[in-house]
Amino acid sequence: MQTKDILSFVKEGNFVDKICSEMFPFISKMKTKPSFKFHKEVTIRIETSELTRFGKPKPQRRRFDAVLLVKPYYSAFGDDLFSIGLEIKSSKSDLWNDNKLFDYIGYTNYFFLVVPDNLVEDALIKATTTKIGVINATNGKIVRMPVFQQVTIENSESILRQIAFVM
Repeated sequence: MQTKDILSFVKEGNFVDKICSEMFPFISKMKTKPSFKFHKEVTIRIETSELTRFGKPKPQRRRFDAVLLVKPYYSAFGDDLFSIGLEIKSSKSDLWNDNKLFDYIGYTNYFFLVVPDNLVEDALIKATTTKIGVINATNGKIVRMPVFQQVTIENSESILRQIAFVM
């Protein structure tokens, strides 16, 4: 399965309904389905201890393959919005050589590795923390659901700023 095929799977967002129904069981009685906005290649900047020539922290760039901003139900019932970060891996070498995977944690409420069927076991081994979930892109199933993470205002602002200026 190619990265392009996996991205088309992500755009369909079938897994979003499952996440929303787990978070908010009452939406099963509603007529409106959860909605989401898909954003491809969202860059974040992570500060390091290294300084620039101007004396400011030198940032390192990391790029989510996709970020989804999710509205789980009709806004008249509340404004529980959340975000999902996705890192797509289509080959075993790509999965095992990614040492920056843990830098993405804390920028979205949920963070998933999206892998084809043949990489699910490897992804479960690589994702050593409960903060990283795994989605099987071949059949659309959530193999491991990550824990919900509260996102700091700074991290949330970083994601939203990138989305706003890329559009």
